[in-house]
Amino acid sequence: MDWKLKSPSNYYLFFNCQTKLVDIFRELYGEELVFQGNRAIVLSLSKPLPETAIKSCLELALAYQQCKNLPLLGA
Repeated sequence: MDWKLKSPSNYYLFFNCQTKLVDIFRELYGEELVFQGNRAIVLSLSKPLPETAIKSCLELALAYQQCKNLPLLGA
Protein backbone atom coordinates (compact mmCIF):
# COMPACT_ATOMS: atom_id res chain seq x y z
CA MET A 1 0.00 0.00 0.00
CA ASP A 2 1.32 3.44 -0.85
CA TRP A 3 0.37 7.08 -1.28
CA LYS A 4 1.99 9.27 -3.95
CA LEU A 5 2.56 13.00 -3.97
CA LYS A 6 1.58 13.13 -7.67
CA SER A 7 -1.97 12.12 -6.78
CA PRO A 8 -2.55 13.23 -3.17
CA SER A 9 -6.25 12.32 -3.16
CA ASN A 10 -5.56 8.63 -3.89
CA TYR A 11 -3.74 5.73 -2.34
CA TYR A 12 -2.77 2.44 -3.92
CA LEU A 13 -2.96 -1.22 -3.04
CA PHE A 14 -0.16 -2.89 -5.01
CA PHE A 15 0.14 -6.48 -6.21
CA ASN A 16 2.86 -8.42 -8.01
CA CYS A 17 2.57 -7.29 -11.63
CA GLN A 18 3.91 -10.63 -12.89
CA THR A 19 0.72 -12.36 -11.75
CA LYS A 20 -2.76 -12.23 -13.22
CA LEU A 21 -4.24 -10.88 -9.98
CA VAL A 22 -5.19 -7.39 -11.12
CA ASP A 23 -6.58 -8.70 -14.41
CA ILE A 24 -8.86 -11.03 -12.46
CA PHE A 25 -9.80 -8.29 -9.99
CA ARG A 26 -10.71 -6.11 -12.98
CA GLU A 27 -12.91 -8.86 -14.38
CA LEU A 28 -14.64 -9.43 -11.03
CA TYR A 29 -14.85 -5.83 -9.76
CA GLY A 30 -14.31 -3.64 -12.83
CA GLU A 31 -17.42 -1.60 -12.13
CA GLU A 32 -16.65 -1.14 -8.44
CA LEU A 33 -12.87 -0.57 -8.33
CA VAL A 34 -10.36 1.56 -10.24
CA PHE A 35 -7.08 0.00 -11.39
CA GLN A 36 -3.65 1.19 -12.44
CA GLY A 37 -2.26 -1.07 -15.13
CA ASN A 38 -1.66 -4.62 -13.95
CA ARG A 39 -0.22 -3.68 -10.58
CA ALA A 40 -2.56 -1.69 -8.36
CA ILE A 41 -6.04 -0.93 -7.13
CA VAL A 42 -6.52 2.83 -6.84
CA LEU A 43 -8.50 3.98 -3.81
CA SER A 44 -9.78 7.47 -3.08
CA LEU A 45 -9.22 9.22 0.24
CA SER A 46 -12.54 11.03 -0.18
CA LYS A 47 -14.69 7.93 -0.81
CA PRO A 48 -15.60 5.07 1.52
CA LEU A 49 -13.47 1.95 1.21
CA PRO A 50 -15.26 -0.71 -0.86
CA GLU A 51 -14.69 -3.23 1.93
CA THR A 52 -16.32 -6.29 0.38
CA ALA A 53 -14.41 -6.01 -2.90
CA ILE A 54 -11.08 -5.22 -1.22
CA LYS A 55 -11.51 -8.09 1.24
CA SER A 56 -12.17 -10.49 -1.63
CA CYS A 57 -9.15 -9.21 -3.59
CA LEU A 58 -6.87 -9.62 -0.57
CA GLU A 59 -8.16 -13.14 0.10
CA LEU A 60 -7.52 -14.10 -3.53
CA ALA A 61 -4.04 -12.57 -3.43
CA LEU A 62 -3.13 -14.46 -0.26
CA ALA A 63 -4.35 -17.74 -1.75
CA TYR A 64 -2.81 -17.09 -5.18
CA GLN A 65 -0.21 -19.86 -5.05
CA GLN A 66 -2.85 -22.50 -4.31
CA CYS A 67 -5.43 -21.33 -6.84
CA LYS A 68 -3.47 -19.65 -9.64
CA ASN A 69 -4.47 -22.33 -12.16
CA LEU A 70 -8.20 -22.13 -11.43
CA PRO A 71 -10.52 -19.99 -13.59
CA LEU A 72 -10.89 -16.59 -11.91
CA LEU A 73 -8.71 -18.00 -9.10
CA GLY A 74 -11.68 -20.02 -7.92
CA ALA A 75 -13.69 -16.89 -7.03
